[in-house]
Amino acid sequence: MARLRLPGGVVAPGTWTRLAEVAEKLGDGRLHLSSRGGIRLRGIGDAEALPGALAGAAVGGRHDVVASPLSPEARRLAGVLHDALAEVDLPRRTLIGIDGGDGDVLGRHPDLGYSLHDGEAELIVDGRASGLRVEADELAEVLVRVAGGRVPGHLTSSVSAAPAPTTGPPIGWLEQDNGLVSLGAGLRFGMLPGQVARMLDVIGTPVSVTPWASLVIHDLGEGVAEQVVRVLAPLGLIFDERSPWLRVSACVGSPACGHGLSDVRADALQAVSAGQLGEGRVHFIGCGRGCGRPSAAHTEYRATGDGEYEVTEVPGKLER
Repeated sequence: MARLRLPGGVVAPGTWTRLAEVAEKLGDGRLHLSSRGGIRLRGIGDAEALPGALAGAAVGGRHDVVASPLSPEARRLAGVLHDALAEVDLPRRTLIGIDGGDGDVLGRHPDLGYSLHDGEAELIVDGRASGLRVEADELAEVLVRVAGGRVPGHLTSSVSAAPAPTTGPPIGWLEQDNGLVSLGAGLRFGMLPGQVARMLDVIGTPVSVTPWASLVIHDLGEGVAEQVVRVLAPLGLIFDERSPWLRVSACVGSPACGHGLSDVRADALQAVSAGQLGEGRVHFIGCGRGCGRPSAAHTEYRATGDGEYEVTEVPGKLER
């Protein structure tokens, strides 16, 4: 498996076709969106060919940097931090987050980052807003220093007015402040077929891979947005916020993973089709490793054998 990091989850027009070609030639033909705002390529048969195949594509980087997909400023700052942290040595799996002020990225509990509100940036440390305010022109420098274990002494504390964290993906028709439209789209298990990825390039606007393994297609006129829904909904993109698939996730399970005790995705599909999941977030795992486990409270189905599961209620990360 190859992990492709994106600056704030943003994929520029023209990139999707390249990624689809790489997935089809070297992998399983699909782009797997991750909960860290990136893309995974699975089933890579020739790892040595991968760097050359991806040359020139706007993917890579050393750390995961996620941003509120509906905040242009958060996305811009995520790109700045993505570049600034390229040479910074952080612990493996450190998550950098830029929250646009709605609490969506705070709900992902990033290790480091910023929450933007009222024209200021508040430092996030260990998944919580710290009350320390940072000037916009020193965001990258401060985060690099904090990542090294040093909080600059000149930072001032304030009472945070940030909203309570939210955890759901933005789905459907989303009005932008400039009169254009964004479309939020979910995917079953975060899997994007190469054919559909190519169509995103045809649209020709930036697309965000969100921290919920979904997509936000930006900067559309209303007529174009309507056409996008008509074409892509039948191909698997989910624009209905009531879809049960928006609250179901799963690890890859067997046969793709040698640890998997059951084909969890097939089992999840059967459970959704039969209406057997009840309410709330649900996650299927094929073994005790818990891959892909959500940070929010959820019902966990852990395979104990082929088609057999142990069901557990798992609290949210900050509730533990």
